[in-house]
Amino acid sequence: MKRTALSAVLSFVLAAILACATLAQATVTGGPGGGIVPPPPITGYIAIDLDPCLPPVSSNPGSWATGINSYGEIVLHNPNGTYVSWMGFGASQLETPSGTRVYAKRINSDGIAAGNIDYGNQWYGAAWDWNNAISVQTPVKYLADINDRGYAVGTTEDGGARIINVYTGAWRQVSPRYTGSFPTGINNNNVVCGSILAGNTNSPCVWTPDGRCTLLPRPAGITMGGWATDINDNNVVVGGCGPFNGGYRAVAWQNGVVRVLPTLGSECRAEAINNAGQAVGYSSDGLRQYPVVWNGTNRITKLPLLQGSNGGYAYDINNQGWIVGLCSKYGVAHATLWIPLSGRRMPF
Repeated sequence: MKRTALSAVLSFVLAAILACATLAQATVTGGPGGGIVPPPPITGYIAIDLDPCLPPVSSNPGSWATGINSYGEIVLHNPNGTYVSWMGFGASQLETPSGTRVYAKRINSDGIAAGNIDYGNQWYGAAWDWNNAISVQTPVKYLADINDRGYAVGTTEDGGARIINVYTGAWRQVSPRYTGSFPTGINNNNVVCGSILAGNTNSPCVWTPDGRCTLLPRPAGITMGGWATDINDNNVVVGGCGPFNGGYRAVAWQNGVVRVLPTLGSECRAEAINNAGQAVGYSSDGLRQYPVVWNGTNRITKLPLLQGSNGGYAYDINNQGWIVGLCSKYGVAHATLWIPLSGRRMPF
């Protein structure tokens, strides 16, 4: 999505809306001496339905959001295709070659989205520029993540992992062929996280830019199963391990130490982490699945649902703490944006 003066205007409008929401709670009269009583601090999140910004779908409706960058550009999906929207103000579809389907997961601060093109009998990793035109097709099955320097990571048909420069098309191998490598995240230091086949099970791991692989430890008592999903610029990794007391659990790794993240009562999974150490994903209370955010490793917050929803999932978080995912509203998925009300900043 092209950044123009319109973006500045829309940011002012959104800021005004949020300010009005704050001011609505900001003054209470009748305090000592008849003066104004300072309001309690506003905390929590506001949930915004992004589905209306997408073209309508005639059958099998539903939408979800998988990526958000520091400028508030969001990757959105519905059965008709993949789109980029600036904070829900309209949406433009990614270039889609005739007879194919495209899917992008993440978007970097330059507005470059990364994902894949499905030609029916062959997948190719691809990136789309800020005009939503295809900028590169790559010799990998898909691109799982892209950093702000323009490097994306993906897996090859033969089980290896590669880092791709989406501006030049140049690539280098970070995990050899036939290793069962499954990269999922890359930070701005070009450190990659994911999983690799070790023995007969997938093991969470990180790869340094020179291709060195380090297996990440599992929590005590867990001997099989594990994956890493995202890594921030401080090399903090999130993911999951299990089975753990009857279900899979979200975990975080820092400096070689693994920590099990708190849950709402049952299993949970972490999908993304920002540079402030906030992670997002889902947690179940045993009945329903809810979108959640972890602030550090010891506090979990259930995100608010759209009216009429009974569950949801959070997929990504930017460095301002803005979160995207979906809510299940009357049985239909609705792409959702969560904006923090406490200490919020516009995403610029």
